[in-house]
Amino acid sequence: MLRLALVLAALLVAPPALFARTWHINPDGTGNEAPIQAALHSAAVGDTVSLASGIYSETDLIAAVGVTIVGSTGNPNDVILDFRSSGNGIRATGVTFFTVRAITFRSPRGYGLWVQGAEATSPLIISDCVFEGALGQGVKVDLSQSIIVRCTFRRNLAWPPGDWDGASIRLSTGGTATHVIESCSFTGNKASAGAGIFGRSLVVRDCVFRDNSADNGAGIWGFDVEVSNSIFEQNTLEGDRWEGAPFGEGGAIQGIDWLSVLDCRFVGNGNLCGYSEGGAVRSRGACEIRGSVFLGNYAWRGSSVYSRGPALISGCLFAENDADPQDNPCASEGTVYLRNAVGVSTIENTTFAHNRTRNKAGVVSAGSAPVLVNNSVFAYNRGSILAKLPQSPCPQVACTVSFGNFDRFGNPSDWSNCVSGQAGSSGNSTVNPLFCDSDAGDYHLQPDSPCLPANSPEGCGLIGAYGFGGCNSVSVTPESWARVKARYR
Repeated sequence: MLRLALVLAALLVAPPALFARTWHINPDGTGNEAPIQAALHSAAVGDTVSLASGIYSETDLIAAVGVTIVGSTGNPNDVILDFRSSGNGIRATGVTFFTVRAITFRSPRGYGLWVQGAEATSPLIISDCVFEGALGQGVKVDLSQSIIVRCTFRRNLAWPPGDWDGASIRLSTGGTATHVIESCSFTGNKASAGAGIFGRSLVVRDCVFRDNSADNGAGIWGFDVEVSNSIFEQNTLEGDRWEGAPFGEGGAIQGIDWLSVLDCRFVGNGNLCGYSEGGAVRSRGACEIRGSVFLGNYAWRGSSVYSRGPALISGCLFAENDADPQDNPCASEGTVYLRNAVGVSTIENTTFAHNRTRNKAGVVSAGSAPVLVNNSVFAYNRGSILAKLPQSPCPQVACTVSFGNFDRFGNPSDWSNCVSGQAGSSGNSTVNPLFCDSDAGDYHLQPDSPCLPANSPEGCGLIGAYGFGGCNSVSVTPESWARVKARYR
């Protein structure tokens, strides 16, 4: 939060505007200057170029340094720059300050908006804009810091396929610039990586990613990524073919060196049958995932989460992942797959319910580094609750409830594989957690649940992701699993 506050403070400092003027442009060519390019050429630092309601067809526009370009009505549906797939949008080079507001960028061939800053602290602000139908990138930013707020990105295609990244937003992956993307929506975009956002030093808040597709990171691909209060639904991996099936990484998010996920929802991400890793989230480095919900995600390894680095997973719900009504032959090895070779991964106060795995994999599958599981619930899953590589240490479990789990052959698997000796010790138990109504997606606890602090083993406190919830309140998964499955058929 401190980093975000500093970025916002830096970007909201306006340039000097003692002698600023506003250039009014109309789509019929009237106004202070005509066409748009003439106004952009004449404008000085601090000036505003205001576009009246209508459709403009100029392409390959070059913007002056320190200029603000706005749609005069404040509604991007009223002011449309239609490039008709015949040219680029607006390019600004050597920018020290640049603002774009309330404009639709339609069908550019190459980019809708390309900003090249003078230095890493050069601020760019884009707000209340629409970027649609780009054959390249909607927004491309080099060297500048940026804030992108309340924007819509839809049906953008990074071109050529298999080569370009960031169909909607491609942000500089060099230098120290930080980028804030807030209250934006990304729908139906496609790229090799990061169909929604591709870049470095990303702060993403209150955004929605739906129906995007990529080889890797269909929603977000980036170095040093912080994501909070965002929704990821039905983003798919469509990577290169391997043995006849698609391969990809990170159906919603692919984090490279550091990834933080807070209070997010992941529903139906990944691919139904393919050699993919991390149906919702894949991290190549350390990651921290807190307070998030994973529902109905698919992948070969890690239907919800796959991490190559140490992971902390806290206060999360994993429900109905892998469950294909056609008994998917590519169903996942592990709802959470922890493949790190160094460091310690920790899962705490997390609920795993109604997930499915195949082969001998566990709901949580561990790599060669230690894994600690504390204060968690495993209930009604198909597969072992925990599994490990032959040469790996067994996960250490404490204050955890395992109940009603079965392997693929119908045999009880509450405490199987290497954790069989940990049942009944360190606060572990095999008791019904007494969810309010797991069939309806309510994983809060009934008042007499053995997972509540008043009823759990001494010293354990709350077990699982949720406490007492009233048991007739709104569920944490707002629609039944039958309805969710129907969307994927």
